[in-house]
Amino acid sequence: SSAATALALQHLGSRFVATSALLDGQAPSRILVAPRARARSAALSALQLRAAAAGEGQCDNTTKPCPASSKCVSKLDGTWSQCVPTEYSEFRSECVKYSSDFRLQAIKAVNLNCENTKCEGPEWCVRGYLCAQQADGGWSQCISCNKKTFAANCYSWKDSFKVVAQSVCPKNHKCGQSTWGVK
Repeated sequence: SSAATALALQHLGSRFVATSALLDGQAPSRILVAPRARARSAALSALQLRAAAAGEGQCDNTTKPCPASSKCVSKLDGTWSQCVPTEYSEFRSECVKYSSDFRLQAIKAVNLNCENTKCEGPEWCVRGYLCAQQADGGWSQCISCNKKTFAANCYSWKDSFKVVAQSVCPKNHKCGQSTWGVK
């Protein structure tokens, strides 16, 4: 579709409303957000929903290329594309906002892990990280079996996940007893 999309943030007391609309007069998509910090994320979600409905995306490799510090990534079904940062610190803060199906494509495209998000299998983890999954499906995430990285991260895991993580990594990777008791 060649229709242009408009995006607006409106401040209503302590809340923001993110609105996106096609400029051809169709009804807008609105998302209400409480904290100011989530306004940008909600605005992007509203824009993604509207653009997906219109068959648009933010980028392609010919007519709408991405800046040098990012890469154009598309959902498998082709309903959305956007520029994804290739620098780790920026990717880490952005990837948690992506939908699951888009997040997997972004991980594969830029070869970076999206830490502290759920992994659905080994293809979700890159650069030597492993997907540690609880048998009950309660939680899973990519973990590093590097001894220092493992020790630095395990303090924040729930006890049920620590058991899984220790079984995924070699025996010498243990969470210190002082970290147990996290519910």
